[in-house]
Amino acid sequence: MVRETRLILTETDFRLLTEFLMEDLHMPVYNRKKLQWKLKTARIVDKEWLPLNVVTTNSNVLVLNTTKNQTFTVHIVSPEDYDGSSHQILVSDPLAVALLGYSRGEDVECELPSGINRLKVLSVCQLSTGEVLV
Repeated sequence: MVRETRLILTETDFRLLTEFLMEDLHMPVYNRKKLQWKLKTARIVDKEWLPLNVVTTNSNVLVLNTTKNQTFTVHIVSPEDYDGSSHQILVSDPLAVALLGYSRGEDVECELPSGINRLKVLSVCQLSTGEVLV
């Protein structure tokens, strides 16, 4: 079991996740409970006070899936910034929902289509809106 830490969310991410929790009736029970805990316990901050190593919307995140021993990068974007570019995932994607609020070095568990996966946040790069990391 992954040790739960108090997460940090921007006001915008908190609002998006709250809306997502209310709207997604098909979310796996495991992910729903994790998201409810996250929303209940997270520290909410203005974007300018968010530490740079914390995953937020418009972050590039290097992730190690320790369950599958795979490393990959995702760029978490809002629906209005989504253009289908390589590595982009919507903020409503189960992986993005799981990663939001965690910081570099922390472990995350989430249920993906392949089952419950253990992930480790290896690095976080927060981008300005519209900025693309190549």
